Amino acid sequence: MKYLLITGSYRSGTTFLLKAFQANNRFCMLFQPYFDFFKYFDSNIRVLLKKKKFKNFPLGLTKINKKLKLDKIILQKSKILKVLGYLIKKKDINYNYYKVIQKKILIKSEKVNYQDLMDIMFSSLTKNNYNKKFYGFKECYIGDQLKLLHKIKNLYIINIIRDPREIFFSRNYSKVKNHFNFKNKKHPVIMNSLLCNQNMSTDLNLKKKPRYLSINFNDLIYNRRSVENKIYRFLNTKISLNINKIKKITKWNINSSGAKPNYGSNWLENINKDELSVIEKICGNNMSKYGFKLIYKNKKK
Repeated sequence: MKYLLITGSYRSGTTFLLKAFQANNRFCMLFQPYFDFFKYFDSNIRVLLKKKKFKNFPLGLTKINKKLKLDKIILQKSKILKVLGYLIKKKDINYNYYKVIQKKILIKSEKVNYQDLMDIMFSSLTKNNYNKKFYGFKECYIGDQLKLLHKIKNLYIINIIRDPREIFFSRNYSKVKNHFNFKNKKHPVIMNSLLCNQNMSTDLNLKKKPRYLSINFNDLIYNRRSVENKIYRFLNTKISLNINKIKKITKWNINSSGAKPNYGSNWLENINKDELSVIEKICGNNMSKYGFKLIYKNKKK
């Protein structure tokens, strides 16, 4: 069985790409089913790495600076069932998948390792339907956990990279969420920058690995034929990025940055100078590696 993970930062076209795969009958893809699982994994990884634990620590920021083996990350069955209980109670579109996972977890011992749980999570995607070429899901801001997931031999990963300034502006942060207290580490501009920077760092680390594909957001918008060809070479399966075709097949009520002209591209006239300088100070080194031109080249100033 082959599995596929679509990831990136929010407002990077991940939903658009997910819908393109959902429009192809050789793929079975879910929309963000496992965010709470990855949050739980993250808290356990921080313990193993002897990093500080914070209440509601943002997913996607933990740096995995040493080799960890999947089967050495031990998880508590009771905690896994608690996460599942919360997800099942929501009764969303992924309800049946959570019930399948719950059934498999109940017969496990009190301690479950990361490898076993990932095997259960991915195998549950099939839901007794074995006629697809790939099964997978979209999940944003996984960060360095991608390094662990990449060790799963039958998992293919696509990560979309977008200019952090565009992401910040396209989410309307500078208009509706700015409170100007830059001492707060969860200030929108700081948090957005830290998450984008970690995702770029992870992407650069994995970029040349097998079963991993990095896609530039601008290519997804303006060079869709090129991206289609890249995906074909990567998965040996054709998909279409024709928005009208995708919309018709999936009956999608479009709300995606990838499905329309590059809205966030006019960030320069709209982001405050202090916000812009913070983004470039945090992300500047990695942004340069992707060809995103910096406004403030003197970071000290």
